[in-house]
Amino acid sequence: MMTTHQLKAARALLDWTQQDLAKSAGMHLNVINNIERGITNPRQQTIERLKKTLEDNGIQFIGSRGVELVKQAVSVTKLEGESFLKALTSDILGVAKGKGDEVLSILADMRNFDTHDPIGNKKYYEEKAARGFKERLITRAMPGFYPRHSESYRVVDASFLGPVDTVIYADRTARIFWSQQEVLVLKSADLAQTERRTFEALWASGAEPVRAVRAAED
Repeated sequence: MMTTHQLKAARALLDWTQQDLAKSAGMHLNVINNIERGITNPRQQTIERLKKTLEDNGIQFIGSRGVELVKQAVSVTKLEGESFLKALTSDILGVAKGKGDEVLSILADMRNFDTHDPIGNKKYYEEKAARGFKERLITRAMPGFYPRHSESYRVVDASFLGPVDTVIYADRTARIFWSQQEVLVLKSADLAQTERRTFEALWASGAEPVRAVRAAED
């Protein structure tokens, strides 16, 4: 079983705060804080969940006290053909399980998903609502198209966007090539962390979209 010493050491290797670990594991911050301070006796299920979260992010446990950061190779999976989007959304839903997860997207035209696979896109958002994981999107201004939850979107100048879109989830970064109907999924925690930082910088530079108020909806 993972020890408190290993838990703290693993966080240090990942340069994670207690909040980072809590978010990744889908737990409350107080749970992590209490375990590390030794003021609670956590259930084995809780420890195993934390251990798996750390292992999924590149930590290897050695004996009863040691930890090390495993050198990560990048694995690449190509999704192609008519079902390329279904395969992508299926992969996202395979790892985005609940409130502690977040999907980040940089999309030149966020309507592409609905255009290429309207049924699959509808099912994806139904499943997202049921599981409660978060999603934020960066896109360009699109007059006449106003999402309901504008706080989950940021609009940037179109010059920052290109023909290849990006989706970041868990330890994966997906590149969507719309014209070729292909997606390259690169699995690497280091790459995903780098792409998240790029996303956050672009998010900070963007503006919340102005949504038209429609009587039928509001």
